[in-house]
Amino acid sequence: MADWYGNGLTRQELRRRCGSMTQLCDMRAGLLNDGKSRGMRIIDVRTGGGLSFSILPDRCLDIAWAD
Repeated sequence: MADWYGNGLTRQELRRRCGSMTQLCDMRAGLLNDGKSRGMRIIDVRTGGGLSFSILPDRCLDIAWAD
């Protein structure tokens, strides 16, 4: 159950209120292609609470950037 503005909502209730789950949270995989990090995998994560960060799976899941 998710907390949305003080209301406890189930997954089905959240899906009825938004067009896509990517509006609430999102993950994207990519590949870096410049400099020393060329060829390194990266996963960008965005949470519903406003936290965004990038994970480097090839470096023991290091967090590269966080906002």
